[in-house]
Amino acid sequence: MKTKHIFTKLTSLALLVATLTIYAASRTGAAAVSPAPSPGVQTEAPETVTFSCGASGIGRGQTASIIAVLIGLLDTERSVEAEFMFHDRDGNLLASSRQTLLPGHAASFDTHGIIGVLRQERIEIVASLRVLVSPNDPNVNLIIPKLEVFDNATGKTQVALYCRKAGGDPQ
Repeated sequence: MKTKHIFTKLTSLALLVATLTIYAASRTGAAAVSPAPSPGVQTEAPETVTFSCGASGIGRGQTASIIAVLIGLLDTERSVEAEFMFHDRDGNLLASSRQTLLPGHAASFDTHGIIGVLRQERIEIVASLRVLVSPNDPNVNLIIPKLEVFDNATGKTQVALYCRKAGGDPQ
């Protein structure tokens, strides 16, 4: 069990370092000065844009859900790959789901059944959405992600937070 916990922490740390490295490289133009890759070896990681939904606490009888909509416009009718993620307050990945956002449609991922297995008490979660496109892709500005926490018994939304681009202006 301890080995699994350490592996989860190391995986989360590796994802964080990779995301920060990609972000820093895109902001400073470091990719333009990198040496030429060896033939047959792929050295570039795909570009991404991360939306942070902030932190929220959930307890028994509640479910947290990340919902993302890709607004469909006539000239941008193409899908976008996205990864929905929940971390704990220490940055450990609790759950994730990779999905395709289709123009004009919503996609979601929730904690129902996931958090309850890990802990029975109240837990703080950090929700985020990582979109696997270039920050310059016009579809980035057509994505509207939010975090909702709702009561399982009544279905009533108790918290709704719109997400913002990490390091960017609010959506």
